[in-house]
Amino acid sequence: IGGNDILGPTTSTEFETDLRRLLVAAEQCAAATVMFELPLPPFGNSFGRVQRQLAQQFGVALIPKRHIAGVLAAPGTTIDGLHLSPHGHELVMALLWRVIIPIP
Repeated sequence: IGGNDILGPTTSTEFETDLRRLLVAAEQCAAATVMFELPLPPFGNSFGRVQRQLAQQFGVALIPKRHIAGVLAAPGTTIDGLHLSPHGHELVMALLWRVIIPIP
């Protein structure tokens, strides 16, 4: 669930159903759940609204999209301008650790 849903034929209602199903499953087996806020295309605000509402409802930490945008904008972090390279994956992992275990 993510960018491919927003860029494809998935409606925001279908996205909400699928994300809710995923969060219910995660709630059963995870101590905590973290999501990246999705970058939204023009007229995609309904997807962002759904993501924020469900994050709040399920107590999910939502990492603001500016953080992932910073990774995507860094040199050598993608293989095609969108999909992460190995270096991009390393930066996302470091970002997650900073969110999960903040340095005092």
